[in-house]
Amino acid sequence: MQKILSVFFILCGILMAGNTVAQVVGLEREKEFVFKNTFQAAEFPGGVIKTEASVAYFERFYDDWVAENYAAWQMAGNMNAVKFSFPPYPLTVVGANIYVGNGSFPLGGNFLNKPFRISVYANDGENGMPGTLIDSISVLATNYEWISVTGLNALVTGDFYVAMTQLSNSPDCVPIGVDETAPKANRSYLHNVYTGSPWVLSPYQDFMIHVYITNTVGMNEVIASDAVNTFPNPAHEYLTIENIPQFDLITVYTMAGTKVEELATKNDPVVRLDVSGFPPGLLTLHFTGKKGESCSRKFVKN
Repeated sequence: MQKILSVFFILCGILMAGNTVAQVVGLEREKEFVFKNTFQAAEFPGGVIKTEASVAYFERFYDDWVAENYAAWQMAGNMNAVKFSFPPYPLTVVGANIYVGNGSFPLGGNFLNKPFRISVYANDGENGMPGTLIDSISVLATNYEWISVTGLNALVTGDFYVAMTQLSNSPDCVPIGVDETAPKANRSYLHNVYTGSPWVLSPYQDFMIHVYITNTVGMNEVIASDAVNTFPNPAHEYLTIENIPQFDLITVYTMAGTKVEELATKNDPVVRLDVSGFPPGLLTLHFTGKKGESCSRKFVKN
């Protein structure tokens, strides 16, 4: 007979449930697979099989796929998150995989067809906590166990957070699985929006939130991109960009992944970009070509 523990954590308003499953594996892990148009994932032992209608993605995670516990907020609107650090950047977050359990927790509740939200945040908040919202999508829990979420398109240029927002009150709310097996990644955070508390490291490690990413943005680098030159840096009014004949589109992003400007080069070898209206700080120039070539450069707008 499985023993279930129910504990209220008063300061955070979290209800926990424990069981006795245990399995030890390593920390940072990765799956590589192909998503079809209808988001059917196929995993191949020899690597990725690419087709014209498919794109290769990676599932990155810090847990061992086994939940020893579960967590749910008492009030809707509160958040749990996992911080991901998987350079090199930039890369694109296209979805997430969330473990919600078999429906036995929260006790007395039913979370099927209940909503939750998945969001991607830059780590530019206070003390490196979640700050700028890059992308977000609402989801209905239509099944138990793992819920695959697609529809995100978040360009990240540094470490980032994937957050799950609870959108209904306990017990009829979608929980998150907790992998309590050592070693722990200690990358799980929580935010009590209801009380206005800041983001803090969670006492419950590790939340079972996975991320789907693609490095397509930086995957087709070409040797000729080494010749791309930008000046002055820092720039105040204009930025000159040289040696870009193979690129026909320039896109400017903030470090949070927000698009600032998009400019067609018209095959000009030199482009003089007006940056006077750009937000101050570190920005990324992303160059793309008709054959899939790409490269990136960074500059400071002052």
